[in-house]
Amino acid sequence: MIETENKDTQDISPKLYELGYLLLPQIAESEVGNAVLELKQEVEKRGGTIMEEGEVGMRALAYTVSTVEEHKRKDHNNAYFGWFKFTLLPANAEDLRLGLVATRNVIRSLIMKTDPTPAPRILSVRKATIDTLPLVESITKKEKEVGEPLTDNAVAELDKEIEQMLA
Repeated sequence: MIETENKDTQDISPKLYELGYLLLPQIAESEVGNAVLELKQEVEKRGGTIMEEGEVGMRALAYTVSTVEEHKRKDHNNAYFGWFKFTLLPANAEDLRLGLVATRNVIRSLIMKTDPTPAPRILSVRKATIDTLPLVESITKKEKEVGEPLTDNAVAELDKEIEQMLA
């Protein structure tokens, strides 16, 4: 169930969400676009706007997923995976989830509230040796002094030095 805010304090501005989904693997490749369009229409029918979309492709699943088709259990080891970001009023999110459950070609779906700002890039140096990072002068210098792979404390110090150089 998707958490919605208290009715008294409910936000009336749209929020950014991301939908990840798995589609049945037996869908013809030429029909995958129509199945994705059906998902987008579920969003748009509830006042949502599609913002960004990832490429849909066949993927091996980490574990077998079972569905019931025509009163028979069907196991799936592959599925079409895709995702898209969209804006939607929080009050409509639960209704969208229920609509996706009823969509015939969807094996699984997950709606996540997401942050509109991109995640910061984190630069980190872990278990550095002369062979793995020969171009970082301060690392090679410290390793030559020590003569062995860096300790976690030394790596943390180098991380701080690198962050200062990049700032």
